Amino acid sequence: MPEKPGAFRRRLWRQGKPPVLFFPWEDSGASPPFYAGFDPGFGSLYLWEFELFLVLFYTSKVMQNFTDVPLKEVAKILRGVVTKPQEIKERTAPENSGIFFLTVSDIQENYLLPSMKCLKNIEPREEKHCLMENDIVIAKMGQPKTGLARDLGKKKIIVSQNLYILRFDFGRVNPVYARAFFESALGLARLEKAYVKATIPTLPVRNLENLLIPLPEPENISLSLEIQEGFAGKYLEVENSEQNYRLLAEEEKKKRLCLFSDFISGFFG
Repeated sequence: MPEKPGAFRRRLWRQGKPPVLFFPWEDSGASPPFYAGFDPGFGSLYLWEFELFLVLFYTSKVMQNFTDVPLKEVAKILRGVVTKPQEIKERTAPENSGIFFLTVSDIQENYLLPSMKCLKNIEPREEKHCLMENDIVIAKMGQPKTGLARDLGKKKIIVSQNLYILRFDFGRVNPVYARAFFESALGLARLEKAYVKATIPTLPVRNLENLLIPLPEPENISLSLEIQEGFAGKYLEVENSEQNYRLLAEEEKKKRLCLFSDFISGFFG
């Protein structure tokens, strides 16, 4: 039976050989998202400890070229609009009006779902609570949820009171870079720590303001943005590939669900 990582590390420390952190896939050719474990001759790392391994790596080695900056220094933090549920129900439009109302339930896997409620109109007081291109929304209550507003066009999306809006200073932070941070293991760990634990966890605005985001080379803003933009390009490339696979999977699912009906129809002529 292979030795458990915790016991193995303690043995190494006793022998005066502290374990060295590194990315195992650099030599093995394995892909990080699907990497389950490795045995480089001195023990085994299991999947259940892999995320912790990554966090330790980031904070000990990679992060030496980054500086943590409080969110309030690089983004405006806005609140959603306070509106009664009955009012929203009465204003709901039967068809696409171009005006939408975003709630926490409309965010899934860090994306804004197209199933948001359409409204008949927008009140003047709600204008300042509408999303702008590249805003990021964060859930104020419940489990951490984030989403990036992109390709809005002429759509008006009113944000509900249970969400915060982050409007970044694009001269310092690339919004795609920020989105990737929030959905990473490190970003999620920091977000979860910022929530006040209760029956329903809540995120106080002060905790959000002081949440730290790591920026590369912060002393040289132009270089920092160049690095972020390079990363964002790679992120979007992977995201587009993921979306293509999702579309293909949906097409195959539709085919699968129709197989029996097609078989019966064909069988009975």
